[in-house]
Amino acid sequence: MQLTPDAMKLLGLTLDWNRLALLLGTFALLTLVGRRRDALLDRAAMWGLATGLLGGRLVTTLPSWHAFQGQGWELVRSVLDLRTGTLSLGWALGFTLLTMLVIARRRVPELLPALLGAGLIGVAPLLLKPAPTLSTVPGTMPLERYASLGAQATPVTFNDLPGPTLVNVWASWCPPCRLEMPLLVDASRRGYPVTLVNSAEPPATVAAYLQSVGFPSAYFRDSGAASGALQISGLPTTLLIAPDGRVLERHFGPLSAAQLQSIFDRNGIRPVMGMK
Repeated sequence: MQLTPDAMKLLGLTLDWNRLALLLGTFALLTLVGRRRDALLDRAAMWGLATGLLGGRLVTTLPSWHAFQGQGWELVRSVLDLRTGTLSLGWALGFTLLTMLVIARRRVPELLPALLGAGLIGVAPLLLKPAPTLSTVPGTMPLERYASLGAQATPVTFNDLPGPTLVNVWASWCPPCRLEMPLLVDASRRGYPVTLVNSAEPPATVAAYLQSVGFPSAYFRDSGAASGALQISGLPTTLLIAPDGRVLERHFGPLSAAQLQSIFDRNGIRPVMGMK
């Protein structure tokens, strides 16, 4: 077992801390309530979990609702597609508790042990989460730059990259990377600063994949040193990095459209038309 600031790695499985907490808390609640074999309490738990999941996703999605005007389906997908993005655990817990108390309001004392036990089990992984140790990206971190598809590599360092920039470390063999790639391609086309750093795949493989998705800008390749410098524990990993190298935000796993837009909005990053 390996514990990193992004996720826990166990037997080849990598789970980010929020999803691990959610899975354990959900399993514990369903198990503890299910042992009572009571239809009302079971219904309260199921509806509570569904409402909490939806509410936790909505809270993280709505701040960027303006970016989806005229794209109602994309907004709905950002909420419902649980493969991408994240949720607010605090709000999810609040919605879950409120729903369960409304449905089983006359039997709250019977729910309290299950709620307390599930809460403690769900929070436990977050207590194991190591604090991030990377606050600034080393300016000397080496990368290979490709000015266009099929171009020859040019050795550069992180200091050569314009900032701020959203650095996404990915690989073409990684299903979650492929899932979020259309969002990154679209953001780059709209002029947002997106820096794709491939994780040590053959240059021809990288070029072929990016050609298939239509990525419009220069891209980069890591021959091994960058992943260590950025403390990458799994793919994809996305970091928003300031011009001075400070890590402003960090996310492990595929981004949702709402989450990607929120990262840009929170940090005051606007598209620059014509940027390549």
